Amino acid sequence: MADNRLDRLASQLVKLSKDELDEVIKLRQAKQKETSKQRHGREIARLKARKQKLESEIGELTKRISSLESGGEIAGPARDKGNVSGRPMEALVLEVLRERNQPSRPCDVRDTILNKGWYQGKKPSLTASVSILLAKLVKDGKVTAENKLYSAV
Repeated sequence: MADNRLDRLASQLVKLSKDELDEVIKLRQAKQKETSKQRHGREIARLKARKQKLESEIGELTKRISSLESGGEIAGPARDKGNVSGRPMEALVLEVLRERNQPSRPCDVRDTILNKGWYQGKKPSLTASVSILLAKLVKDGKVTAENKLYSAV
């Protein structure tokens, strides 16, 4: 099929004068050059956007470095503080279960930790942490579980 197409193209080109062939070649080169310019333009725009994003990140890093150098606390940009009690989360969970002195759901443990001000952040993050930790404590034998209710041993 490609040979047939080439044969038809060759028969059409034979009918053109040298000047007409030169004009076809110039038009084709101009089209290729325009397409290349468009690709370059898109790539330049993409790179400029990436550069702007990186410059913004560098600005944030510079602020964090300055904060740390002047005695500030370690915290990421737009991150929750998390456990602010100064004690391991395991100790907090065990303390809550002992204080409640009754089988508790993970969300009850979470709410108590939040109400005591031991955690600053989003509920879903703490809920996941408490659930994972309760499963570990059950495995370690420090907590019992029955019908998704947990008690300290």
